[in-house]
Amino acid sequence: MKRLLLIWALFLCSLTAAFAQFSGSGSGTKDDPYLIFYAEQLNQMRNFLGKDSVYFKLMSDIDLTNWIEENNPEQGWQPIGVGSSHFKGIFIGNQHSVSGLKINRSSEDYVGLFGYLENATITDLTISDASVEGRVSVGVLSGRAINSILKDLIITSSSTKSSADYAGGIVGSAENCKFEEIQYDGNIESSSNNIGGIVGFARNSDFANCSNSSNITGGRAVGGIIGQGYEVSINNVKATGNIKKGDYLGGIIGYARAKCSIKNSYHKGNISGTERLGGIVGYIPSEGEVAIDSCWSWGEINGTSDYVGGIVGISEGGSLKEITRCNHFGDITGKCYVGGIIGNIKFIGYQNNNMTLQTYSLTVQNWHPASHDQDGKWYPGYYTYDTYNVSDEVVQEGNKYVTLSNNLVISNITACSYVGGIIGYDLGGSGTWTSTTSNLYYYKAYRTTNGTKEPVSNVTLITYHQGSYSAIIENNIFSGEISGKFNLGGIIGKKYCGIIRKNFSNAQLLVQIRLEELLVLR
Repeated sequence: MKRLLLIWALFLCSLTAAFAQFSGSGSGTKDDPYLIFYAEQLNQMRNFLGKDSVYFKLMSDIDLTNWIEENNPEQGWQPIGVGSSHFKGIFIGNQHSVSGLKINRSSEDYVGLFGYLENATITDLTISDASVEGRVSVGVLSGRAINSILKDLIITSSSTKSSADYAGGIVGSAENCKFEEIQYDGNIESSSNNIGGIVGFARNSDFANCSNSSNITGGRAVGGIIGQGYEVSINNVKATGNIKKGDYLGGIIGYARAKCSIKNSYHKGNISGTERLGGIVGYIPSEGEVAIDSCWSWGEINGTSDYVGGIVGISEGGSLKEITRCNHFGDITGKCYVGGIIGNIKFIGYQNNNMTLQTYSLTVQNWHPASHDQDGKWYPGYYTYDTYNVSDEVVQEGNKYVTLSNNLVISNITACSYVGGIIGYDLGGSGTWTSTTSNLYYYKAYRTTNGTKEPVSNVTLITYHQGSYSAIIENNIFSGEISGKFNLGGIIGKKYCGIIRKNFSNAQLLVQIRLEELLVLR
């Protein structure tokens, strides 16, 4: 009898514990998910943080307005998942909605309906009438997501605001994620960097069939889909709305790094800021490989400084692979390096035909601590010294080409200098550029130059990269006015090397000159 009572007591305890975790029905498996009907049950998902593959299914539309007013009216909803404990489950929206999400946590990181997603899947959900404010990594759905799948999501009539980096309409920052069939409609505002219509910062992530309709205000690296993208693939996305305030602004990506691909995508709206502004991408730095195909930009692009383009503001260091079958419609203004497709193609190398390669002899000191052997004999600590040689090196990068072909621009372009219907300034060429490795660990070091050996206190190894970079510009069309003072061209304002063929320009060139300059000429 006592044994039966004990078993019954243990059974009741297990039921109580399960009920404390989740008050609804279900067991959290794929075939029997936890069923969510009410706001409190939605809130109870946080009881499963850190647990893999727990399934939840939304069974009704939930309005959080009253729940937030009763539980935390000042700060609003507490995000599910924090930096140290992530949501790793599967949430099935089941074509239902969550409305009235209010979060006011301007001093907190990882802010959204979910704070931090890892190995999670969120599908088939609508969020409406949301207002989300945080510090770092802020998005209506989630502040941060890694190794997660986000699919069939609609966020409408909502706003995102951050006081620091990484803010997006859907997710603040993401890594190794897939975004598919995503829609955002609202406003996004930040005074800081890496701000995007879908994601603020994305790394090693894919985007397909996504759309953003919002006005975006940010600092540096602001984009209609992604603020800063590192190794991202984008296909069939669209962004509408104005982007303004800072630099590195792009209709799709503000700052595209490493290997990025953008296909079949467009931005419609005005872009205004300081420098490095583009209808599709604002800035491509000297790393990786970026390809843009079958994209178009429709709207005015206004920069108060340099590097403004209808598709790309500036590409540095041979990192742009191609811009093909792209269109831009709308007036473009800037200061210098302004083009209908790209403002500046910049080869960052410099000529250096007199390289002096230096060799260093490094002695490394190794400390072996005191110890006992198996017989208990004591051995004091001691040093040993290893010597090896390192030297500067030359790396042959070979020849690189960027292709600009089959593009169309209809625009009036106004700038001071280096202004072109397709390219403002093509600074391709051949040469040598360097990268360095410094602060190597050593005990003693000697440098040998021209057979002379001398002790040195600092070691900086130089790698000399040698190669060339040039553009192939063909089958492009420009129509409109080009206005400026110096280096104006219907196709290119100024070009150093490369191939130009089968292009057409219906350009009216207007040379700006002040009265005092005219008097000097006379």
